[in-house]
Amino acid sequence: MIRKPYSILMVEDNPADAEMVKISLEETGVPIKVHVARSGTDALAYLEGQPAALDLILLDLNLPRMNGFQILEAIRKLGHVDAVPVAILSGSQNPEEIERCYRAGANCYFAKAIALADIFATGDQIVEYVAHGMKPQ
Repeated sequence: MIRKPYSILMVEDNPADAEMVKISLEETGVPIKVHVARSGTDALAYLEGQPAALDLILLDLNLPRMNGFQILEAIRKLGHVDAVPVAILSGSQNPEEIERCYRAGANCYFAKAIALADIFATGDQIVEYVAHGMKPQ
């Protein structure tokens, strides 16, 4: 049986970061459809027009005008998508900030990678989370 592609909303203002994540997800061979929103307002507008068919929201924390915490709070107030898992994808590895993400309602946290091999490993981890609910170690 062929599964329909997983559907991910990625909220990322840096086009290079968004493209690298998309490539890393494509390289897994798992069918995934990624919609990229460049800002919190774009993400919320997209979500307001969407049914709850998303499999994951991948959210950067450092965004202009509306940061990731504010976006996460707004997502959790949208009734039709409040159950969609939200994974944070951030350059920060600060334990206090990671804990704050979980307290705010994030389901998972991925650190942005710099090295190419690590970027592809992150893509694998995201797919494992979407497909099986397995959080990164």
